[in-house]
Amino acid sequence: MIHIYTCDLMWLNRFTNIHSSYDLAESLSKFPHLTSNSTHCFEALNELSASRKKLDRVIADWVNSISDIEFDSNVVYQNSSGTEFFEPFASVLLHFFNHQTNHRGQVTTLISQSGDKSYCTDLLAPIGK
Repeated sequence: MIHIYTCDLMWLNRFTNIHSSYDLAESLSKFPHLTSNSTHCFEALNELSASRKKLDRVIADWVNSISDIEFDSNVVYQNSSGTEFFEPFASVLLHFFNHQTNHRGQVTTLISQSGDKSYCTDLLAPIGK
């Protein structure tokens, strides 16, 4: 789960040049500034969980502040090797969210294979409560 967290922070820092009414750079200044997706910045799972909740709020607030026209723009960013890219923002943002989905699915598979049945992955279950 730390990999998802660190990659989210790295991507979000690349998105600070996207125009929105939300000050993404200011919000990100409260989190570790990471340059590697293998950085371990928490000693305990509860620390990661607390910071993840705060980061998810930043992501939601930021995405909700982006104007429709920005989704049709391009974003310029550098990967962790320093290679520069010029890509459609909507496509890169889709990658950002799909990266999370991919790894969360892997974690779910590992938990299921371990025999743990104490969790629910059905999105409609918590919505219906």
